[in-house]
Parts: sequence; structure tokens; C-alpha cells
Amino acid sequence: MSGLKRVALVFGVVTLLLFADGIYLLATHNQVGGDTGTLFGNSNYFLSAGTVVVISALFLLVATVIMWLVAVRREDRERRPAADPPASEPPGPSGRTASRA
Repeated sequence: MSGLKRVALVFGVVTLLLFADGIYLLATHNQVGGDTGTLFGNSNYFLSAGTVVVISALFLLVATVIMWLVAVRREDRERRPAADPPASEPPGPSGRTASRA
């Protein structure tokens, strides 16, 4: 397993913990510190602490999935032999190459 996959697994576990914490905060209506934040400075729309944690977990999930896909793609590229096609194919017995047959 590559190092990038290990990091993606660690980020995945942290993402699950953040989701669990955010869902707990949303379910219990627990306001940490009694404060709410505004979304992009809009004073009419307030976000609870649980909502902020769930949104953060979603961003972390997106980063984790991208990391995992990059690691899988990199492993596939390393497994595949780097076969450079020959510049010109030698003609067969009939004088034709496989690409022109």
C-alpha cells in the first residue's frame, strides 16, 4: 500500500469522526459556546456548530476521495509496463505490417 493511500485512510477515519460529531451536535441541538456563525457574511442565515462541522467533514471527504483516486491511478501507472511502441514495425513475410493489414 502506498503512502498516499495510507494518508487517505487516515483522512477517511478523521472524516467519519467529524461526521459523527456533527450529527451528534445537530441531533442534540448543542450549541458549543452558545454561538452561531454566519455563512459568507449573510446576517440573515446563521449556522449552528453542528452544521459547520458537517460541512467541514464534507470538504474533508472530497479531499480524501481525490487523494484515494490519485493513489490508485499512480499505482496503476506504476504496475503497467512502460512499453514504448517501436518507431517502425518490421515488415512481415508479405511485406505488410500489422497496422496496414
